[in-house]
Amino acid sequence: MRGTQRRKRLRVHGVVIAVVIALTGATSPTTADSDRPVARSAVTTPRMDCAALAQRPIEALPGELATIDFVRVAPATADTPERCEVTALIAPQHQFTLKLPTKTWTGRYLQFGCGGFCGLTEPYGQTRMAEECPAYRSGEFAVASGNGGHVGSNATFATDPNLVEDFAYEAEHQLSVVAKNIIELYYGSPPEHSYFTGCSGGGRQALNLAQRYPKDFDGIVAGAPANNWVAMFVFSAGWNARANLAPDGTQILTSEDLPVLHKGALAACDSVDGLTDGLITDPRACSFDPGTLRCTADRTTGCLGAAEVEAARKIYRGAVDERGVPFYPGYPGGGQPIGSEPAWQSNIVRDHPDVPSGVEQLADGHLRHLAAPNQAKSYDWRTISFDRRTFRELSVMSPVMDATDPDLRPFRDSGGKLILWHGWNDAPIMAQGTIAYWEAMRKVTGARTGEFARLYLIPGMYHCEGGDGPDRADMLTPLTEWVEGGTAPDRVIVSERDEAGATVRTRPVFPYPRVAVHDGTGDPDKADSFVSGPGRSYPPARWVGTFRSGDQQWCEVRDGKLVCTPHRGDN
Repeated sequence: MRGTQRRKRLRVHGVVIAVVIALTGATSPTTADSDRPVARSAVTTPRMDCAALAQRPIEALPGELATIDFVRVAPATADTPERCEVTALIAPQHQFTLKLPTKTWTGRYLQFGCGGFCGLTEPYGQTRMAEECPAYRSGEFAVASGNGGHVGSNATFATDPNLVEDFAYEAEHQLSVVAKNIIELYYGSPPEHSYFTGCSGGGRQALNLAQRYPKDFDGIVAGAPANNWVAMFVFSAGWNARANLAPDGTQILTSEDLPVLHKGALAACDSVDGLTDGLITDPRACSFDPGTLRCTADRTTGCLGAAEVEAARKIYRGAVDERGVPFYPGYPGGGQPIGSEPAWQSNIVRDHPDVPSGVEQLADGHLRHLAAPNQAKSYDWRTISFDRRTFRELSVMSPVMDATDPDLRPFRDSGGKLILWHGWNDAPIMAQGTIAYWEAMRKVTGARTGEFARLYLIPGMYHCEGGDGPDRADMLTPLTEWVEGGTAPDRVIVSERDEAGATVRTRPVFPYPRVAVHDGTGDPDKADSFVSGPGRSYPPARWVGTFRSGDQQWCEVRDGKLVCTPHRGDN
C-alpha cells in the first residue's frame, strides 16, 4: 500500500475457501471419489469485443492505478479454447495476464499464485494440478496470474518498501479486485464463483488470502505452503546448507551419497505401513540412523564416511535451540523426513560445485534482503547463530511476511472451502510444518473443521511435483464440487505417469489424519486396492515459535520506510 488511501476496500465478488481434513465427523456430504466432474453451468458470452477492453478504464483499489497494456484474441488450439488475452499493470510493478474464454465461460474465475520470490507473470510451476481438471482444460474458467507485485525473480526488490508490502500480502488481493472488474466489463456480470490455487510461495499466498481477505475467494487450494518464513528460510534452509558445508567450503554429501541414504531409509521404513512399494506412508512412524551405513574395513562401497553420516544426521534432525527444541515445527522434529533423500538433489546437495543449492539461494535471498528491509544490516547463513536470540531478531518481519494465523473463522463463516495439501518427500518445505499449522487451526476452528477445510498428505511426492510415486492430482474438481454442490471430498486420487504420459500407478489420499491402507489382495498400483485407515496419533508439534492469532501486521510507507502495526486501518 502506498498510504491510507489504499486501506479502503472495494466490494468484491466471491468468498474465500479453506480446506483441511476432518479429524472427526463432518456433516457435509462426501464423495467416494474426488475425480467426478461438476455439472457444467450455463455458458456466458462476452458483451463486447476483446479489442474494446483496451479503451475502457479499469477500476482498482482506491489510491491505485490499473491499466491494460495489450489485448489480443488467442485462437483455439487442440488443447485450449479461444480466449481474449489481457496483459495489464497495477502500479507500480504488478504485471498480470487475464485469459477470458470467448465461447466457454461458465461464470468461474481462477487465480494462480506465484512461487519463490515471484517476479514472473506466467505462473510457472503453479498450473500443474489445475491442468488435471476437465473444466479448466475446457475453458470454463477466466484465469489470471501475476508477478506478485514486482519485476524480477530474486529478492532484491526489497530495497523498495512499496514492493515489499505488495509481495508480503497485498498483490493477490489487488489482482482479485482488478481481474473481477475486467471480467464484469467483458461479460456484463461478475464471476459466480471465484477460486485460487497455488503451491510453495503460491501456497503462502493462498493461506494469506484466507487469513487477511476472507471474502475474496469461494475456494482455495494451498499446496506445500511457504507460510513460515524465518523457520523455513533460515532455520531450515540455512541450517541444511550449513550442515552440508565442509570447512574448506566444499559439499560433504554429494550426489553419489543420496541413493545410498535412500536405500537405507527404505530398508528401515518402507514396510512399516504394511506394503513394500518404495513409498513411506508416514515418515513419522519409523526411525532411521544413517550411522548404520557407515563404511568399515569390510564395507567400502554403498556406504558413507564419518563426515557424511554426521551431515545426514544433522539434516534429518533439523536445527534445535539450546534446550533441544526444534526451530521448524513438527514431530518428532523439524528436519528432513525419512525417505526424502532423492529430493535433496539440487535442493540441499549442489548439482555443480560452483552452483549454489536451492537452500543456499533461499537463505541468501531472505537473509540479505527480506529479514530486515528497513535496516542496512544483512545476515549470512554461513555465520549466523542458530539460537533463540537470533530467531527473535530475525522474526521482526514475520507478522508481515508470514501466513500463520490459525484463526480462519471469518473465512469459514463466509462460506469458504480450503484444500490444503503437501508431499511427504518435500525437501525445501517439510510437510510437518503444514501439519503443525493445521493442528493449530483446528484448535481454533474446532472439531467441525472438516466441514470447511481438509488436508491431504501425498506419500513420496517432492516439492509441488515429482517424486517416488504418484504426484499428479486434480484438486480443483473436488473443490468446485464442494463450493458449488456442497459435496466435501472424501478422497483424492493421485496418479503417476511414465514418460509417454500413460498412467502407471494410482493411489488415494484421504483427509488427514486418515491414511490409505492396502486391502491385502488388490493390485498395489491401483487406487481401488486401498481403503481408508485411521492413521497414527502423534503428540503436538514442538518448535520455538507459535501459531498465534492477532500477530499479523499491516503496513504503509512513510518517509521511505515500512511502518507496520497490528491495526488494519481503513483497508
